[in-house]
Amino acid sequence: MNILLSSITLVALSLLSVSAPLPAQSRKAPDLTLNTVVIDPGHGGKDAGTTSADKKTFEKTLTLKISRLFAARIREAYPEMKVLMTRDKDVFIPLNTRAKIASDADAKLFISIHINASARSKDINGFAAYILGPSNQGKYDSYEVNMDVCKRENSVIYLEDDYSTTYKDYDDSPESQIFLQLMQNAFREQSLAFAEAVSSHMENGPFKKNWGVMQGNFAVLRRASMPAVLLEFGFMTNPADLARLRSEERIAELVDNLFAAFVEYKSSYDKSVTLESAAGHGTPAPVSQPAVSDGTPVLYGTQILASAREMASSDKYFKGIETLAVKVGNLYKYIAMPSEDKAQAKEGYATVKKFFPDAFFVKVENGQVSRENGK
Repeated sequence: MNILLSSITLVALSLLSVSAPLPAQSRKAPDLTLNTVVIDPGHGGKDAGTTSADKKTFEKTLTLKISRLFAARIREAYPEMKVLMTRDKDVFIPLNTRAKIASDADAKLFISIHINASARSKDINGFAAYILGPSNQGKYDSYEVNMDVCKRENSVIYLEDDYSTTYKDYDDSPESQIFLQLMQNAFREQSLAFAEAVSSHMENGPFKKNWGVMQGNFAVLRRASMPAVLLEFGFMTNPADLARLRSEERIAELVDNLFAAFVEYKSSYDKSVTLESAAGHGTPAPVSQPAVSDGTPVLYGTQILASAREMASSDKYFKGIETLAVKVGNLYKYIAMPSEDKAQAKEGYATVKKFFPDAFFVKVENGQVSRENGK
């Protein structure tokens, strides 16, 4: 009997030791930095992607080459970082699986690499970065190119054996577009930031034209649960772009520019989460030197959206909440219930969070928007 009681006591003590909270100094803070990235070489296996007119160059081969070189650059510069590829050889990977690989790895960034093509004209050329969202309604030729890319990249779904089951919830109709902005709002700002960084660095890249950052209803981006971009490097149907893509020197230049954009984005991302984490745990955050005032008052408010598109304050997306648009670089940052009174703005923050759970408190000063502790 005594032996039984002793055994029960030991088990109870063991359970208590496991379930009891660790002392504050023993707890390891979660790593919020950009510590995992997934690179997705588009197409593969039975899906060749777009093919050159002479049938000698395949998109699946180029995307794998670019992805391998890009992954190697990141691993060399950041040996502590986890760099995964959805495929590292010529195999077919369903779109649904590509996004799942990134989600299972708890990736902080998903980059899908592709080569473009045009069935309408051999003259169309250049680079474009895409994020998930309603297709751009800007210039007519840009909109047509955008829709061509969406249709071509999503067509791979029909090569999958069980596409009718796996993508039964996939709706590419115009009506479904209005929900995309809400679905990806949590990652939209980061997706745009990386897309803008790549677009900026590609200005001096190997391609003649830079289409900039566009939006599209891509299946592979729809299913990504993290910041995600789809990059189209040149047009296989354009003779000059094809020559560049067949050049080892030009591919190296392309990867150099892509890596430079990644370094810029990671630096900004890590700095942002480090400052936010420090503020949230009561640790003094680094104090920056005050900027020279441009004469405009300092405002506080709640950022609910960052977009490459300028939206009217009456847009239904804002749900009737007073919103100020602040243009920073090529992005419009939308600040809800702005006020010079920080206490008043914090009251507004509590209200806005009910409608936009992923919103955050910010300060607007000298044309810049920076995060503040909203509590």
